[in-house]
Amino acid sequence: MKIDPSQDPTLLALQGQEAKQEQKRLNLQNDPLFSTLKNVAKYMDEYYIDPIIGLWPAVGDIISFFCSAPFVYYALVRVRSIPLTLAVAFNILLDTLLGIIPVLGDIFDIFHKANSKNLTLIMNYVSGDQATKREVNQKATYAAIAIAVCVVLIIVLIRWLSSMFE
Repeated sequence: MKIDPSQDPTLLALQGQEAKQEQKRLNLQNDPLFSTLKNVAKYMDEYYIDPIIGLWPAVGDIISFFCSAPFVYYALVRVRSIPLTLAVAFNILLDTLLGIIPVLGDIFDIFHKANSKNLTLIMNYVSGDQATKREVNQKATYAAIAIAVCVVLIIVLIRWLSSMFE
């Protein structure tokens, strides 16, 4: 007894998932904000605006940090993925942290290209790429640990400062 592949429920379900995934990817890419993400990645990374403004001590890195904000917004609000948002934030924070180092940070910015990495992460994540999903989960874990460490350090600093004024 032959089974018609077009009637296989597993195959039909898989095709339905792929169609939904493709529609979601197209909807996100047609979003005007996605165009903004592509432009930010292009100008900041391909035209090396990020390392150029990074030459301006501290202020340049803060400007670069805020230019990356649309990626966090897009991952959180449009894609609605906490792990993706944490992974995107991790790339931005790493870029900012290392970019603060005079001269070496600017050289790092030339090669790291956080905005382009975030654009690729978002596109591949929305497309359902399994390797990207593993990478996102790994970076999300790193980001969550880094956030927890920062919270602990802030609490320690607040307690230490408050003890100085008693």
